[in-house]
Amino acid sequence: MRVQAFHLGHTYLPEHPVLHDISLDLSPGSLNYLIGPSGSGKSTLMKILFGDEPIQTGQALVGGWSLAHLTDKTRPYYRREVGFVYQDLRLLPAWTAEENVCLPLEAIGRSRRAQRSRAHELLHQVGLGHHLRTPVAQLSGGERQRVAIARALVHNPRFLLADEPTANLDPALSDGVIELLNEQRQRGVTLLISTHDHQLIKLFRSQVYEMRRGIISRHFTSQLGHREGESLSQGAGESSHV
Repeated sequence: MRVQAFHLGHTYLPEHPVLHDISLDLSPGSLNYLIGPSGSGKSTLMKILFGDEPIQTGQALVGGWSLAHLTDKTRPYYRREVGFVYQDLRLLPAWTAEENVCLPLEAIGRSRRAQRSRAHELLHQVGLGHHLRTPVAQLSGGERQRVAIARALVHNPRFLLADEPTANLDPALSDGVIELLNEQRQRGVTLLISTHDHQLIKLFRSQVYEMRRGIISRHFTSQLGHREGESLSQGAGESSHV
């Protein structure tokens, strides 16, 4: 799924824009990172692309969807094609791993049998087949993160966003989470991951968008620890602002 943003602007308070003239172009099946300090606008951009925040200025196209024209009626259908791993996970701690993953399918009326079959498939894929009926509150931080990823994948999304998916995890667990997300590219999923951990961008070839003060200040390609084609003036989404 191709993801394009054109001159997005967003503000919560007058005279204090959170995003300013953001443009980017994510190829289908690509791995993309948003990096930058807290308050640079990464989470707001991701919420706009997920449909959690309205488009104020500019435009965004995700597959065949124009996000500026999403309505309360069409937004749930759009989100069936898009997955989101929230920074705070938003899991129900008293519910089991299986129940948390089933929840999105229950919301759209899938049969209980279909829900359980899909949840079991995904939880086995993320290495939690032995924790199907374990309450989330009893899982480790890394295990909870994998439950959240399984839930985000339950609809077979074509675009997957993950907001700081490795926050508060040790390096070994962080690498495993990124590897798990990267595996989705094999079926053509476009990935957008925000992170403070610049070491993660060295694991796989990726497009990296660096954000500062609500703008994309730099865009470069990272591959196994090397930055290729680094430029401030070439490619979609790059800006000469520093």
